[in-house]
Amino acid sequence: MLVILLWLSIMSSIVQFASWYYLLQKGDPGKTSAFLFLAPFFGVLSGWALLDETLSFSIVVGGLFIISGI
Repeated sequence: MLVILLWLSIMSSIVQFASWYYLLQKGDPGKTSAFLFLAPFFGVLSGWALLDETLSFSIVVGGLFIISGI
């Protein structure tokens, strides 16, 4: 349980926000912030690839809407 908590606090928070602020400083904020909307898409994609979750039709359509919106 402690390992999971450390992983979530270090990798998901600290590394993610440090990378985010670095990219905001180096790149165009408008283009960089558009990639924030890809987080749910990659969450579903990694759940499918790593945890063998099933992809329903509505999830696939939602992912296509996200990608087409960006």
